[in-house]
Amino acid sequence: MTTSTAGQVTIGFRRAGGIIVGFVICYLALDGITRGYPPGTAHFWGLSSIAWGELAVAAAAMLATAKWWARVLPGYFFVVGLKSVAILARGRSLMSPHQPVSRSFSLELAVFCFLCTLLTIRFSTNRPNPLQSLVLTILVLATLWEAVAVTSRIPVPLMVGLAIVAGDWCLQKFRNNRRPGGESGRVAHS
Repeated sequence: MTTSTAGQVTIGFRRAGGIIVGFVICYLALDGITRGYPPGTAHFWGLSSIAWGELAVAAAAMLATAKWWARVLPGYFFVVGLKSVAILARGRSLMSPHQPVSRSFSLELAVFCFLCTLLTIRFSTNRPNPLQSLVLTILVLATLWEAVAVTSRIPVPLMVGLAIVAGDWCLQKFRNNRRPGGESGRVAHS
């Protein structure tokens, strides 16, 4: 079945609108986070009411639209993982080749991104339920927080985000392996 020209234009405008809204949501989240970290400092100065408002609006919009952006999230993490492998091989940043990057940092980033890809790949075909939308929103906000404000050697926001996604993945696997009667999905052999 072919779509009419008017139908194709409508689909194009919806996609363009979705991309624009996605950029606005990311801007709100990043701006809310950066208000707590003045440029050139690694110290958290606290979030103002404007910053909290931006983060709340961004989080609410992410929760409401997770069924659309969750499909591309694994691809984003995979691409960033590939870039961090390239940085690991070169030892320098891809965007500014004169800036050295520690190999341990790029290895940590690659492992984090590939783990996130493996844990979120199920959303490329299945829409997330409301709890999973919350989990994905926390992961994205934690990733943005750590990208903007690297506060210590131990990336606590990334570890929390990854732990929450891993917990949801384990819960989903547990639910899928159980039958409605409460028995395990595996057949006992005598």
